[in-house]
Amino acid sequence: FGTQPQPLALQSLWGFDEENLKAQASRIVFTNGLNDGWSVGGILKDLSPERGLLTINLPNGAHHSDLAHDFGEVDTPDVQAAHAKLIAVIGQWLKDVRSELGVVSAVDSTVVI
Repeated sequence: FGTQPQPLALQSLWGFDEENLKAQASRIVFTNGLNDGWSVGGILKDLSPERGLLTINLPNGAHHSDLAHDFGEVDTPDVQAAHAKLIAVIGQWLKDVRSELGVVSAVDSTVVI
């Protein structure tokens, strides 16, 4: 097709590699459906739990199986567990940010999907 593979393009253009992410980013969850061929290029382990750079691998997941449909009993147990973990992690991040900013909310900050 007249193209050359560029496996390091994200690193070269934007510094999107593990070391730069650890230094510059926080509060990111990388999800990987391990039945997805793209997962081999994904971030498959927690980069920095203390900065919230987390990974959730779904052994039975496919491409976007964590995002592409309604949540519920039709999901495999690993997808259900991933949803529960995402809800807990993001809910805690929201509480943390509100606390850091001194925001008092009369509304419950529980994440509901």
